[in-house]
Formats: sequence, structure tokens, C-alpha cells
Amino acid sequence: DLRIQDAQAMNEFSTLGDTPATAVADPYSTMQHALRRIGLPAAQQLASGRGVRVAVIDTGLDDRHADLLGRMEATDNFVDRDATQFRRDRHGTAVAGAIAANAGNGQGIRGVAPQSRLIGLKACWEINVRGDAACSSLTLAGALESAIRRRVHVINLSLAGPSDRLLTSLLQQAMAQGILVVGAAPAAVRSTAPQFPA
Repeated sequence: DLRIQDAQAMNEFSTLGDTPATAVADPYSTMQHALRRIGLPAAQQLASGRGVRVAVIDTGLDDRHADLLGRMEATDNFVDRDATQFRRDRHGTAVAGAIAANAGNGQGIRGVAPQSRLIGLKACWEINVRGDAACSSLTLAGALESAIRRRVHVINLSLAGPSDRLLTSLLQQAMAQGILVVGAAPAAVRSTAPQFPA
């Protein structure tokens, strides 16, 4: 079939990171040590994400969470049609909060970009009660294509897996369009873990 450009194995990916559980009037902000290390309070004097649209490609997320109210622009599910599970997924909710949790609202944590707008794209599914999740080349490709089509400013991928030609091609297309792609780096103790897409 001359329409086929490439064929590859279906790769598997998994979500990464212990999402930090800083900041004025946010009760858990004192636990966000990384934000102080990167100088976030000073950085937020200059920019807080206003006008920035971020695609969170991860598990589903609780778009009704108090710390995400007013932050969600849209959601889409490339895994299944289970809206209830979408909102119960923990990893995507934690990642969305780390990015855009409302600052100074007396709830939870403070996001790095608390005025950004999020597009939650579920490409991963939880595999245990701890919230660990898995993804595939197919689900990630669908979410990446959606993020590119929506012309987001940033794509967040808090996951890792083997090198993947299809996903590499989509990421190159995103970057060629000026989209910033953020990938999770495995912890130093897992330095032998796959590094893609970071």
C-alpha cells in the first residue's frame, strides 16, 4: 500500500516523577522545595503563564479540582470513554497542579504558571492504586496530533519509554511550529531507564 509511510512496533511508555506536593496562602506550598530552588517567586514577578496554553499529555485529570478551577480550556480522551475514571486519575491531576494550580487560593499547592490555560489530553491509563500509568505509541500519537492541531504553546510529557519514530516525527513537527516540548527526566537512581522523549 503506497499510502503507508512507515511501520513500527507499538511501544509502551510510563508516567514519571514524584510530583511535588510554594507560595502564599497555599497550605502545601512549603513542601514545594523545587520551586524555591528554581527561583519561582522571583520569576513569577515577571511572568505567571498568562496567555500560555499547555497541553498536558498524561492520564486523565480532575478538571473540577479546586486548584484547577478556571485553568482548564479543554479535555480529550485517547484511551477510553470513561469520564468518571478520567476525573479520578491521579498522575495527570498532580502534573496539571504542578503546572497551573491557582496561587493564593488557600488550597493545595502553587503552580509554576498559575495563570496558564490547560488542555488535558488523556493518553495514559492507571495500572495500579498508586497511580502509576502506562501509555502506548498509538494513544500518545493521537494526543500529540491533537495538541499540534490546537496550536498550544507548550506540550508537557511527564513520561518515558523507548525511542519511537512516529512520536519523534510528531515532536519534531511540534517544535518546527514553535511549540515548546517538556519531557520528564528519570531520577538519577533510575539513570538506566529509557530517556525518550526527554
